[in-house]
Parts: sequence; C-alpha cells; structure tokens
Amino acid sequence: MRDRPAFEGFEISGLRWVHSLKGWSWLTCVHFLDHGHLRTYALFMQNDVVVEGRYAVQSDSCAAQSYTPFDIVTGVLGRPTAPELRALY
Repeated sequence: MRDRPAFEGFEISGLRWVHSLKGWSWLTCVHFLDHGHLRTYALFMQNDVVVEGRYAVQSDSCAAQSYTPFDIVTGVLGRPTAPELRALY
C-alpha cells in the first residue's frame, strides 16, 4: 500500500477455511476506502503468513461477510458492522 494516507475506513471479516490456488488457506476480506471509493481485498494465509493477496472476486464471497472496523497500523479491532445488502427488487 504505497499511498497509505489516501486509504481509510479499514474493516476486516472473520477468517474462513477455503481451498485456493495455493491449497487450503484461511481467507479474510478487508474493506477500505481508496480516495472515497470502496475497495475489497482478499488475503489468503497459511501458517500465519499471507501467501496470496489480491482484489476480491465474486467467488471469494466477501460481500456476504460481516466486518469489524480496525486500525491498519495497530490492528486494534472496533465494533462489528453489518454487511451491505442490496434491495431484493
């Protein structure tokens, strides 16, 4: 994250056990604002090491997760937030 001061509003999802291109991994999704635009990043971890990180795709199911605000520098978690839901009609 080269332009770190331009990012704000970090939120993280809980960990999920998934099978990825690197094998079985823990997946967490991170929401943040990039110059006012919502971005979602998927992080895949094995043995406490991030083995893959990329912008989330639909198959990561990041939109269906609940998120908790957190401080990207300290890692301190805040209170949970509900996922954004689309209208059914």
